[in-house]
Amino acid sequence: MRNRVIHFLLGGIALFLVDLFVLGAPSEPIVVLPANREPIVIKQVRLAQMRQNYVDAGTATGDPTAEQEAVLVRKAVNEEVLYREAVVRGLHQRDRSVRYRLIQKMKFVVGHDTELTDDALHARALELDLAKDDAVIRRLLTAKIKLLIKFGTPIPDPDDTELKEFLDRNPGRYTHPAKYSFTHIYVSNDRYGDKAHAEAERLLVQLTEKSRADGESDGFGDLFPWGHRFEERSEQAIERLFGTQFVNGLVDQRTGAWTGPVHSSFGYHLIYADHREAPQLADLGEVRSQVRMALLTEKRAARFEQALEDLRTGYEVQVEPREGGEPVAWAGGEVSP
Repeated sequence: MRNRVIHFLLGGIALFLVDLFVLGAPSEPIVVLPANREPIVIKQVRLAQMRQNYVDAGTATGDPTAEQEAVLVRKAVNEEVLYREAVVRGLHQRDRSVRYRLIQKMKFVVGHDTELTDDALHARALELDLAKDDAVIRRLLTAKIKLLIKFGTPIPDPDDTELKEFLDRNPGRYTHPAKYSFTHIYVSNDRYGDKAHAEAERLLVQLTEKSRADGESDGFGDLFPWGHRFEERSEQAIERLFGTQFVNGLVDQRTGAWTGPVHSSFGYHLIYADHREAPQLADLGEVRSQVRMALLTEKRAARFEQALEDLRTGYEVQVEPREGGEPVAWAGGEVSP
């Protein structure tokens, strides 16, 4: 049942995106419409359900704190605002997915053998406001108006100055990782068992005493299936092959000398690191398309938050107090007890 609900939501959103991008987007951004709005009332029964959902989600082992509960109430207020704004704009009347669900609900009420047309059933469902308490329709309309706010009007394409500024603000997302070139000598757990570490230390003494360079290590250690020489490998690539312990050991080793032993899931390794390339911020030309998309996403998110704040100011929020009259905050805006 849960999967069918998800498929219904995804299908409805897909149809909405077709309407939005193929049939044309509105020419004006979302604004607060001049409509009389009843207060948003968050009752204790809903608060109790939100607390239980919070615990069931594994977010906390007990009831949420006052600060966490205030955030939950704010989320509920935001969802109610978005749903109401979707209704104000008639999205529940025009959307094909919502129409289909309302018709099916109305058939359940009057019987599937009814002679009423789909148009009549839809009109009757709207009169009875069957969408109001339908969780699927509420989520669908909420998702759609979010998309409408974010994508309803185009955002000017950022220029190179904006892209470079965004790149500099987010170096961790666009930095080439550090790379290492090294040779290793392998001592197999399968061959030496509990004595593998001691054997690796013995080999290290031999290499150090004879001042062997990495190219002069032939004949030492055991055969390693992926070879003994690695060029310009990132930490992630090395970790995938050798494991976290090996990477941590490699990062800590000095260059130009044999060091170790370093442990891996295979056994022990002596390492001769001869080159270490520090992380480097990517050039804009290399990541222009990724930076552009990320910046546009950031701008759409900022547009949505500002639009939601503007919409929220059009509503009075009432939070039913707990038993005994203790008020409940909702982390934003004015609250009428």
